[in-house]
Amino acid sequence: MLQDGIVMRLLDDTCPKSGYRLCAYRDSLPPTADGWLWTPDSPFSPLVISRGTAAESERIVRDAILRYPSLQLKAAIGDAATQFARFRTGDQIEPQEWVLYPVLARYLPGQMRAYLAARQQRGEIDSASWDLCTSSWALCRSLVSCCFSGSRSQDDATDE
Repeated sequence: MLQDGIVMRLLDDTCPKSGYRLCAYRDSLPPTADGWLWTPDSPFSPLVISRGTAAESERIVRDAILRYPSLQLKAAIGDAATQFARFRTGDQIEPQEWVLYPVLARYLPGQMRAYLAARQQRGEIDSASWDLCTSSWALCRSLVSCCFSGSRSQDDATDE
């Protein structure tokens, strides 16, 4: 919802009256979900540390769905199609130090040694062959599902 602009629209339409703590950060919200979760200057970290975000996040999701149902539906369909087209096994298995290190070092310093020693961070995981296999399998399953759903609807039509 953040990446699709729905959260910003909700904040623009309702702040400050809504009382969301996120209103204070609306001019500095990252444009992507990754930016929200992982950039060191994201409001996510201070909000989580101060009082958590679960209750407010639930309220924002509920309010955005009620206020903008067609935007939600359009975004969900578009995001699902994009995700389906970009599906890859191992996406983001490559080393992620560039984005995770600052946040993890700040909030989980005791886990940094194990994090840096992990095979993922050392670049030892090769997902290319798995990606080809699982992507091909997903495409085959989708095609088979389409074939069966098409034949089923024809069968249903002849039963009437």
